[in-house]
Amino acid sequence: MSAIPFPFQQLQPDNYLVIDIETGYAPDDAISGMVDDWQPPGNIKDPEKIQARRAEFEAEARVKSALTDAAPIIAVAIKGQVGLEQHGLVLHAMGQCPMPALEAQGVKVVGATSEGLMLQMLSAVLGQLADNQTLLAGHNVLLFDLPKLRNRLIRNRAAIPVSLQPGDAIEHQPVYDTMKHARYFSAEAGKAGNNPFFGFKRLEQVLGLSNPGHKGIMSGEDVPVKHAEAMAALASGDAEKHAELATLIVAYNFQDVVQEEKAFRLMTGRY
Repeated sequence: MSAIPFPFQQLQPDNYLVIDIETGYAPDDAISGMVDDWQPPGNIKDPEKIQARRAEFEAEARVKSALTDAAPIIAVAIKGQVGLEQHGLVLHAMGQCPMPALEAQGVKVVGATSEGLMLQMLSAVLGQLADNQTLLAGHNVLLFDLPKLRNRLIRNRAAIPVSLQPGDAIEHQPVYDTMKHARYFSAEAGKAGNNPFFGFKRLEQVLGLSNPGHKGIMSGEDVPVKHAEAMAALASGDAEKHAELATLIVAYNFQDVVQEEKAFRLMTGRY
């Protein structure tokens, strides 16, 4: 009896790289534009109440700005396997600072002085994957990380590598989004109705992954706050505080990609 072909194997090369990005707050002018476009609810007429609502929106706009196109990418973590080699790399745009604790764990950390320089380095790394024999993976990469990377590469006039090209090229570049595939691993996922969002914390629970310790240190919403503090420390000459905060962000970013790799491996039978 001949073996029954399993088509998903064709979409899962042995080579893979899991990608996760971190973003900072959008520039002040972008936030101001969001506030300028705000309109008060039609049922509120009192000027003082309108002003209060506007102030609330402005505070919320700054927090939410980290998810907009205008927000800079401050770090990109990559972990995976190409050939027989395991790779762990974090590129960040917070300047040069030593991170011995991370490097002792075998994590290669490369700091750049700007988002543009960091993305040029990333473009060079991913440019080596033009043979489409390396699968890209991550949680919500199809709707956030990859579109965000393309947008920021364009804004910084950096080359978009073939592995990130949209359109026809992307059809030849295999991508595995653990959020997109979560519904195949959870009987509860369908209860979300038409909402496709499936948070990674929930996916960790579904797959029986232990709760990572770094989530107790900092949350994703804390990253832009710590980034602003880190860059303020750098501007003021406080190298020690800058290194401490930058290390915290890089460590958080890398632990995110470590967990995402675990989920990806479980979901694709790589136990």
